[in-house]
Amino acid sequence: MDLSRWLLLSLVLLAVGVATVSNAPALAQDDSGIERPEDAEMPPNTTTATETSVRTATTETRTYTVVGTGPIGDNVSTLAQYGAVKTHSGHLAEIEMRPRHRQNVSRLPWVESVTRVREPVSPAVAGSGNASSLGVERLHQRGITGADVRVGIIDAGFDPTAANISDAVAGTRRFSEPMSTEHGTAVAEIVSQTAPDASLYLATAITPTNVSASLEYFAARDVDVVVMSAAYPSLNDDGEHILAQPIADARSDGILYVNSAGNFRLQHWEGSFVDTDGDGYHEFTPGDERQCIPSCTIFAQPGRFRAVLDWEREGDGSEYQIGLYDPSVGDQGEIFATSVPAFETADDNRQFMATQLSQRPVDLVIKNTAGPGNDELELYLYDTQMEDPVGRSSIGAPADVAAATSVAAYDRANQQTAAYSSLGPTDNGRLAPTVTGYTNIGVSGGTFAGTSASAPYVAGVAALIEGATAEDRSPRQLNSVLVETADDIGDPGEDVTSGAGVINASAAVAASTPRQLAVDAGVNRTVTSGETVALNGTELTRSTEEELRYSWEQLSGPSVSLTNSTAATPSFVAPSVNSETSLKFRVTVRDVTTDVTSTDTVTMSVTPDRTSPNGSIADYRTGEGTVEIQGLRKGIDDFTSGEIDIALLRQIITEFTS
Repeated sequence: MDLSRWLLLSLVLLAVGVATVSNAPALAQDDSGIERPEDAEMPPNTTTATETSVRTATTETRTYTVVGTGPIGDNVSTLAQYGAVKTHSGHLAEIEMRPRHRQNVSRLPWVESVTRVREPVSPAVAGSGNASSLGVERLHQRGITGADVRVGIIDAGFDPTAANISDAVAGTRRFSEPMSTEHGTAVAEIVSQTAPDASLYLATAITPTNVSASLEYFAARDVDVVVMSAAYPSLNDDGEHILAQPIADARSDGILYVNSAGNFRLQHWEGSFVDTDGDGYHEFTPGDERQCIPSCTIFAQPGRFRAVLDWEREGDGSEYQIGLYDPSVGDQGEIFATSVPAFETADDNRQFMATQLSQRPVDLVIKNTAGPGNDELELYLYDTQMEDPVGRSSIGAPADVAAATSVAAYDRANQQTAAYSSLGPTDNGRLAPTVTGYTNIGVSGGTFAGTSASAPYVAGVAALIEGATAEDRSPRQLNSVLVETADDIGDPGEDVTSGAGVINASAAVAASTPRQLAVDAGVNRTVTSGETVALNGTELTRSTEEELRYSWEQLSGPSVSLTNSTAATPSFVAPSVNSETSLKFRVTVRDVTTDVTSTDTVTMSVTPDRTSPNGSIADYRTGEGTVEIQGLRKGIDDFTSGEIDIALLRQIITEFTS
């Protein structure tokens, strides 16, 4: 694993929690009267800026992630000589120290790298307000609720006393001070909505080291499923970074790890550096060196702006820098903010920008500041969209890890994947996302959107599968069921937009717990000719009928016409018979989700109708001392044995004169 290719930058929570309290201002149309220059020349190749990213004074402390060449536990005391060790897990440790100590720590023989840790961000995704059924209600009615299943949730903070999750919370642990409780609480609420009887374990984590420690915490408590609705914009989303091994270890411990794919489709660009005119600025499209933020017709709004640019060095010393450009200033416009180095090795580099914007026209540019400028670049924006994004390969780490189940977002209102949902594949060509889950889910504070909502929904469905039987299922089995029963959308087969398709909770549970149906066709009965007879088929192992299909057929006896032969309770009219006659019927019930069937038979004995003139022996009393039988009207003593059975005749007369 190439650990040097991982930068611990800002944790990105992948959805705004509740639409009613979104902290992102709406984008305003450009109504200032300022026309954005379309063909102004770029300013000279300079780093002068009026709103630059500011470095922290070296006397202040910063938090760093230390990656060891092996388990770091035995070296914690040595590390503590340089600062306060906050968390350590496996080959990772987190230390708060002065920047001047970073180089000394990086020279320790057991240290692989030392990188800066930054705080989380919450990019806003507007919810559509669609909070309809999650498709799990019928499963709940059947008693499939995630009972005895443990679900771990990793987020930047929780309110475990919140009404909609408090009864489900079985344990909490803080590996970092919480940043916000709203997002994590909403994630937990969606898990509880989907699997209401699952036990929740909540771990507050900000950095990858915190995440690794959280996974160890969950493994020690025999957690079955873990979900994290967050991402770290990765250098190369190929799954080869410092969280790959902890997630693989969690899977080995029997944990299904679920991660949101990210909301970066409209905030991501990657491609080769191109500079056909030789002025040092990258051309995003032929002749266009500017990436409008958020578009070329909308002003950027006041607020925080963050971006990261990374590239693989080819050993030729190429360097690049992000610049923010205002085309409305002067004749040539003005670059008013530039990025600073955030991570650097012999093989890899990254520039990071964090600044505050005022309402103004803003374009992003990339400048080649050293070397030949022949690298593949990757750009992520944290807080806003760009005019010409490249959505492909925008999966956020650690959803890119092979052992993770990555989840895209499905907008039920539009019946398609959400426009912001990150696309695969990973940088090494592996298919991602794994599956797609519902987003825009109603929670206590409003509507929760983004892949942050999709991931806990999928984790909840996994909990339903795990809890449907007494058998423990491996992470591989759970993932396979989710994939194999997903409803394919878009292009046929698995794809980089929706993975295997949209999760089908009912089909997933049915496939993992195939039932042997038991249908009852009812009791054998005796009926009379001309009577309307109702058959009654009942499937004995279910409480609902939505997944069942019935089919009735006649096996023997005089043919009759079955009304509603595909219903549980068809009917027929008993035929005319001369004597008691048997009619046999068979019912077949089929489970449409598993194609399992069950059959049963019932026999109806039909007897002649002795009270109707249309009976087999038409006995009808016509007056005193006479009867009409089979069209004959005679006195009793006038019948002969050749015309009718005398014993039967006397029986009939006795019945009519009694």
